[in-house]
Amino acid sequence: MLVSSADDLPLGVALCPANRQDATYTQQALQNMVIEPPLQPMPAPAAVGWQVDSDYQPADPEPITVERPESGRLNRTLIGQLEAELHRGVDRRALPYLRGDCTFAKVPAYAGAKREGYRMWAPGAGQSRRGLGTVRLAVERTHALINQFGRIFRRLDRIAGRYLGWVQLACCLIYLRRGFFP
Repeated sequence: MLVSSADDLPLGVALCPANRQDATYTQQALQNMVIEPPLQPMPAPAAVGWQVDSDYQPADPEPITVERPESGRLNRTLIGQLEAELHRGVDRRALPYLRGDCTFAKVPAYAGAKREGYRMWAPGAGQSRRGLGTVRLAVERTHALINQFGRIFRRLDRIAGRYLGWVQLACCLIYLRRGFFP
């Protein structure tokens, strides 16, 4: 799974098995981000004209810990716990957002993004997909840049840690080629 910027630069990468959904590894990919994406700060509520109660204190309850079973599969009980976690703590609307395609329009992706301090925007069935083509295009360009490295494209290393190291090295070379580092 790959986290990329709008400028098709790889920000983070996580390996997930082929028989698992990418949406369940959203938090792991966000934890592995080497460079934080540039964020635009939200305007103050008074500047926008929102009414704010002076005695309002947002509740910051203890987060729910969801233990993933050994098989890695989520069942209905775990998904229910993740949905409960989404509605607790900080309001998701105040967080900076990430974009994903419809495969990330699932509760585990939303919960993982919220744990890392982001809001996932992934249109599901029947929702507007305006602007999604540009996001998908940036991700596909980043994949194309990484696939230029033959060892990664052919997956010569079957050991996950070694393969992840080659992918991370390829990402560093992409940054060097773009002139990102002085």
